[in-house]
Amino acid sequence: MNIIISSNSIYLPDVNRTNDLAKILFSSIFSKSEPSTLHINLKGDIGTGKTTFARSFLQNMGIKDRIKSPSYSLLESYKALNLNIYHFDFYRIDDPIEFINLGFKDILKEKALFFIEWPEKVEKYLPIPDLELSFQCYKTGRIVEILAKTNQGTRWSQTILGQKQNL
Repeated sequence: MNIIISSNSIYLPDVNRTNDLAKILFSSIFSKSEPSTLHINLKGDIGTGKTTFARSFLQNMGIKDRIKSPSYSLLESYKALNLNIYHFDFYRIDDPIEFINLGFKDILKEKALFFIEWPEKVEKYLPIPDLELSFQCYKTGRIVEILAKTNQGTRWSQTILGQKQNL
């Protein structure tokens, strides 16, 4: 496996730093105003920290309930800060048409916050994400590469990358 380290990458030595990354992104997004729609794609192999990151972000939003991985259910939904939140995991989708048949394309039309794990499985049906976070195992921690795909995503990624030293 090739490890890609770039100026858009952050090394997270442990789960606490993953939680810190989620907190920084949450603060960046919600410090000025609440977005009406936000798409965050989470890429990486199994066990690289995608769900841990999403869980921490949701906890920062004030969700106190148990935050489950959507690996088996494909979708977990929440509500916080006047936003509907949808956490998808498409790992078990074998044929992209399943995505359509399950009604997920309609959900993505809502004004909501979306975390999408394994987006590459159904990429042609997804809107352009604001941010794409790619997780890789590295030594005892993780490397996360942050790629902004929209103007608001660019603002948020610059805030995160400007706080690398705090991670």
